[in-house]
Formats: sequence, C-alpha cells, structure tokens
Amino acid sequence: MKTILITILAVFIGTLNSCAQSFPEPPQPPNSERTFIQTTSKVSSSTSVSSSNSTYKFKSKFQKSKRNGVEDILKNVLEDITYNKTKKGIVWNKLVDGEVAFECVLTKRRLKIIVQKEAVSTSFLAKIEELGEDLREYVSTRKAHTFNRGRS
Repeated sequence: MKTILITILAVFIGTLNSCAQSFPEPPQPPNSERTFIQTTSKVSSSTSVSSSNSTYKFKSKFQKSKRNGVEDILKNVLEDITYNKTKKGIVWNKLVDGEVAFECVLTKRRLKIIVQKEAVSTSFLAKIEELGEDLREYVSTRKAHTFNRGRS
C-alpha cells in the first residue's frame, strides 16, 4: 500500500512538473532610437530637449518678457539662415535636397526647433545643441540676455 501511494505521488509530481509553466524569455530591447528628455520649470517657463538617433527637438514655453531676448539669441546664432516673419511669429528653415532639415519657429511665448540629424553636418548640429543650452538657461532664469558667445 505504501509503495502504491509513493508511486501515485511520484507520478502526480512528475505530471505537475511537466505541465508547469516555464519562465518566459525577456523581451529584446528596441534597437531603434534612444530619447533623452530634459525639462526645466523655473520662472513660469518650461523647456524640453529630446535627442534620438535621427532627430533633435527643442521646445520651450517662456514669459512674454523673454521673447525679444530669445529672438536676439536666434538671430545672432542663425544669422546665415534666412527667416520669414508671419502673423504668428518668425520661422527659420534649412532645406536639404528639397526636405526640411532644420526648422525653428518662434511665437510670442513658444519656441520649437527640429533638426533631422542625417541631413545636417555634425558642426551644424553641435551649434544647434549649444544654442538649445543657451536658450534653456536664458528662459529658465531671471537674467537679462547675456549670451554673446562667438560661434563658428
């Protein structure tokens, strides 16, 4: 009797082990893009910087009193790119092979910059990233416009 009970128990445990769920394989990490987002909020402003393998994006919302300083910084750094004034603001565009490689839109209280990394040079991208840092610092502090760095 004891052996039959042990045999039945062993068969039961063996059956449970064979039917038990196995651990799933962990998912593979995506190979596409990495995104870095930085947001600052001081003095009624917010800034978001996103950089992936293919795109650099800068978005900022700031006080109305900062608008002229932001425009001065942009005109100083983007002096080699023509701009268009519209009813809503100022737009800078850089086309490469008929596609928009760089776009900067400044309105009363907002700024949006988008760069397609594959379409621009590394020096231009570095210039725009440095511009983003200058603008982030400027809109998030109480400082007056003091960014007159020489740029290449």
